[in-house]
Amino acid sequence: TAETVFGEVGTRLGSLMPAIPDGETGERLKWVGFFSEKLSEAKGLVLAGEIPFGGEVPQTLKFYKAAEGTDLSEVDLGSTGYGEAAMDSYGDFVRSREAGNIPHGVRFQVSLPSPLVLAAFFHEPFDKRLPLVEKFMLRDVKEVLAAIPHEDLAIQWDLAFETESEEARRHPENAPPFMQPDFPFESMIEASARLFDAIPADVLAGVHLCYGNPDGKHIVEPVDGSVMRDIMNALSKAVARKLDWIHLPVPIDRHDDAFFVPFETLDIPAEIELYLGVVHEHDGVEGAAKRLAAAERFIGRKVGIATECGLGRRKPEQIPSLLDLHRQIATQV
Repeated sequence: TAETVFGEVGTRLGSLMPAIPDGETGERLKWVGFFSEKLSEAKGLVLAGEIPFGGEVPQTLKFYKAAEGTDLSEVDLGSTGYGEAAMDSYGDFVRSREAGNIPHGVRFQVSLPSPLVLAAFFHEPFDKRLPLVEKFMLRDVKEVLAAIPHEDLAIQWDLAFETESEEARRHPENAPPFMQPDFPFESMIEASARLFDAIPADVLAGVHLCYGNPDGKHIVEPVDGSVMRDIMNALSKAVARKLDWIHLPVPIDRHDDAFFVPFETLDIPAEIELYLGVVHEHDGVEGAAKRLAAAERFIGRKVGIATECGLGRRKPEQIPSLLDLHRQIATQV
């Protein structure tokens, strides 16, 4: 439950965490599959296909198109569900803080999938499906902004689909067929910038770049850090507001110069905090130290730490020791 997440993270990591998300518990363990299921409630859509999906959270992803005689722009998706979940979890966050589990000053983090990845559940042209999903997602964000005090709030847009798609575009030989994008890089950046510019300046806003981990491994393996560098450089210039942080994944076997050398040409404002996904339970403090040393040679600044793809979709009994590992690395390395 969100209550358990706040208690465990708050007491084990405390003020080392600038913000704490709710763990995407319950049905949201399916991440975008949660949205796929909610689409069955929308009027004006018909089922266009299904894909069984395995891993820690088995599910069937459902894809839709507009019913005959219906224009996709006229479809009412209702709520995406993510905003409602955030507002429910905020109550748990406040109660956990009042109980002394979360230090004052630590914010409540709302992590959201981008409309671009949610739009992938429509078998419709890009220029039709994206505006529809973006409209309803930003409506949910507006409700969250009205319900939660801004001084308590941080919003993270999860750009996994964007990162994977660009890697697949450049290295199609490494990607499954369904990852081939039908949108240009520039459109992806413009769409992402609109998401951040919808967040007021007094709310923290961060970016999660990712290559997915449905079966404990990436959907697309990064050749090096060049895709992440290019997204960061382009996005930081496209947004009107400040980006407060960016998270970058680092595979467990990458502490070589070749992976990190693209970050020499990282061109983002110095005030953006970088968090590197160097924490892997299989090699602990020693492995994280190797990856951090390699990264900082090319990034040229101190960074924060994280796992490669967050803490979701793991067995609950693995989490406490993994949180403790974060504290060890953060205080020892």
